[in-house]
Amino acid sequence: MKRYTKIITSILYLFINLTLTNYILANNNSDNYESNRHNIELENDQYLLGPGDKLNIILGAYPDESAKKRILNDGTITIPYIGSININNLSLKEAQARIQKELKKELIMPDIVIELIETRPLSILLIGEVNNPGIYNTNQIKNAKTNLITLFDAIKLAGGLSPEANIENITLQRKLSGNNNFKERNVNLIKLLKEGDLDQNPYLFDGDIIKIKKVKDSSEKSYKKISNSNLSREISVNVIGEVRKPGRISIKSNTPLNQAIYYAGGPISWRGQKGYVKLIRINSDNSLSTFNIKANLLKPPNKKSNPLLREGDTILVKKTLIAKSTDGLATIAKPLTNVIVLDRYIDILSN
Repeated sequence: MKRYTKIITSILYLFINLTLTNYILANNNSDNYESNRHNIELENDQYLLGPGDKLNIILGAYPDESAKKRILNDGTITIPYIGSININNLSLKEAQARIQKELKKELIMPDIVIELIETRPLSILLIGEVNNPGIYNTNQIKNAKTNLITLFDAIKLAGGLSPEANIENITLQRKLSGNNNFKERNVNLIKLLKEGDLDQNPYLFDGDIIKIKKVKDSSEKSYKKISNSNLSREISVNVIGEVRKPGRISIKSNTPLNQAIYYAGGPISWRGQKGYVKLIRINSDNSLSTFNIKANLLKPPNKKSNPLLREGDTILVKKTLIAKSTDGLATIAKPLTNVIVLDRYIDILSN
């Protein structure tokens, strides 16, 4: 009896384990399928209509009533026989179906064709680790002949990526048709820059939101990939004090401090390749941050002794750590319109 009980218990145990394993595998596969499906859907999204789009409205049985119409700011358009109708955030196919449904109430032959003949400027929101986060639109692209804009274009409009951008996990968020819900996908710029995977540079839609997070563990390789790509725009920094060519210089964003010192002719009185530097940075809220750095010109990019530079940074190269200098103050004073910030600059340079 005990023997049979053991056999039955073993069979039940095996059955339960197999059932749980299949359930877990099925759920994992389902999650992967959903993730892949959302990525594919995002690539195949249809254009959503909005204020400013110009349409050609063709009434099949009533050609005299056909007309070119622009969608108004409230998302409505005026259609013969039915008046104003809202087609905001609908695809062409959805808008055509909605209009045709209303025309059926008034006409025996409600056939209608809608053609998109002119698209509105697209507005894109970039937040997180770009040099100038904010809202950008296709009107800001020089010599643009269409309203097409890629993720790459948008990042360049925002001044390029900040030194701490996580370029392997960028989130692209997009509105769903007909409501205020969103779907999203992740973009890996390393795959684009290293492997030429153009799927990582999708065309953007109006209202897209690009979220770029801060990297947890930055590496020199990632910095090089950014700075060597055309995502790296030019920025202006000031190099003053004990250098051969003090003044304002233009460099690529994500250029390290050491390289900027070389561009300014190199240090005058350092012993070997080591010396002291004060880095002054204007923050987005007009406050100032200062960093005393023990520089080593032989070091690769790193946060401690050779940080990556940002727009408007001032590098004060010193003879010693306690040296005082206001050399080159006129160079950095010109762009400073805030008197409080300018006074703070003088205090920093004098201490």
